[in-house]
Amino acid sequence: MYVRFSLSHGSTCNYFRPEENEQNFRFMFFLHDHLVEGSYRSLYADTDSISLATTRTANVSMTTPEQEVEAIFEPIVRPEMLKSWDTNWRKWFVIDNSVEERRNPGKLKRKTYYFQRCID
Repeated sequence: MYVRFSLSHGSTCNYFRPEENEQNFRFMFFLHDHLVEGSYRSLYADTDSISLATTRTANVSMTTPEQEVEAIFEPIVRPEMLKSWDTNWRKWFVIDNSVEERRNPGKLKRKTYYFQRCID
């Protein structure tokens, strides 16, 4: 599965705010600490978006952004990191469709996702 996340912030350009530019790096370290090695790949990253490919996901035709993120990442969380994941993942992602949540600086919102099946 391919998924693209965009960083929420107040303006359209954050080149002059280094703390926001570092947000993508902190997020990637969070994924590295919590997800099974080899279960995802970073395909692209810039100052305000990240594109990832994941190996296993549940059905993502959910109704809320929170359920979609859970379906994408829960199957690939390392078992020993599950408690930490459950405590912290909502700090990184937009979890509902409210304006406050979508405009909260530093949170990632899902933009697109695509499925590709491999046939043996």
